[in-house]
Amino acid sequence: MSTETIVEESTTAALSPFRTRWGSEFSAHEGNPDFVLSLARGLRVIEFLEGHPDGLTIAEISRHTALSRAAVRRLLITLQLLGYIEADVRKYRLRHAGLRTPA
Repeated sequence: MSTETIVEESTTAALSPFRTRWGSEFSAHEGNPDFVLSLARGLRVIEFLEGHPDGLTIAEISRHTALSRAAVRRLLITLQLLGYIEADVRKYRLRHAGLRTPA
């Protein structure tokens, strides 16, 4: 194994999943054992759907959130099973304002 390979591997290992997937948005929480990245991602999907009452496809949500389509699909299915969103054939939308408190 050459020195160049070792440097490349150590640089790759040092990259944070927070920085590679979300830019620096969640990087402040990196290393915090109490921070739940999956929850943050799910809330990001909910926030994005909030502004789109007609619904969005998995691909549209994936493009906007920079999450993989597979991750978006799993998040949407979970949110649907919990009653936060509804789906028709291809589009997902918020079912109700479940996270808002009444005025």
